[in-house]
Amino acid sequence: MLVLAAAALVIGLMIGYGVIGNGNPFDALHKETWQHIVDIVKKEK
Repeated sequence: MLVLAAAALVIGLMIGYGVIGNGNPFDALHKETWQHIVDIVKKEK
């Protein structure tokens, strides 16, 4: 069950970042991508 939830999370991230966000779907799995997103969110506050 936990493996299915993790797989759904990864697939959802890839679809959201790649299809909806017009980026490379595999970039959603890189740490640098998430660090950039966190930096943007922290900067706006």
